[in-house]
Amino acid sequence: MSLASPKSALLEGAEILEKVLASKDFHFQFLGVGKSSGGAFAWGEFVRGDRRIELHVRFNLGLVCYHAGTESASHDYYMRELGVRDQCHYPGFSEDSKEAFLGLAHDLAFADYFLTGNGALLQQAAKRESSDNAARNADLMALGDQRKVEHLRSCVRKENTKMHWLSLRGLNIPRGCLSRTARWLSLLENELTSHEILVTR
Repeated sequence: MSLASPKSALLEGAEILEKVLASKDFHFQFLGVGKSSGGAFAWGEFVRGDRRIELHVRFNLGLVCYHAGTESASHDYYMRELGVRDQCHYPGFSEDSKEAFLGLAHDLAFADYFLTGNGALLQQAAKRESSDNAARNADLMALGDQRKVEHLRSCVRKENTKMHWLSLRGLNIPRGCLSRTARWLSLLENELTSHEILVTR
């Protein structure tokens, strides 16, 4: 895909969305093109005051994010908060970017609270998305710590006597994983003690 292709797809898609958004006094701003490890991309947004609908295109329409002041939520979370996610056409299964923009235009009919209202539901969606993202990040951190502990246990089982000093400080343990991680550390400490390796916490 050439660098211009995402830009063309975005501009053509913006014309589709304009038919829905122009009557709500939103206007489109093309913000640029670029290239990263994932390939060429383009982005822009529909704006009215402090309300923005952010759009990113790479191989197809990708990120769609709603902003109101400092609050923001993805299309998926906002539609879920509105209770209409199962009626949405975006994202669909087509690889045609035009179809993706047509799907989004359909879904914007559900977003009147954002387009003309006070945006309270967007704030709720933003809080839910932020909370879910934090939980996912915590799970990933816990998984990383579990791997560290298992690696240390593996070293002990192999009687790696070169480890004269082992510190378990700095593990990022989410509240919901404390008891399980404590069991890992207890088992590890027992194994370390049996090999006469000094453990500090």
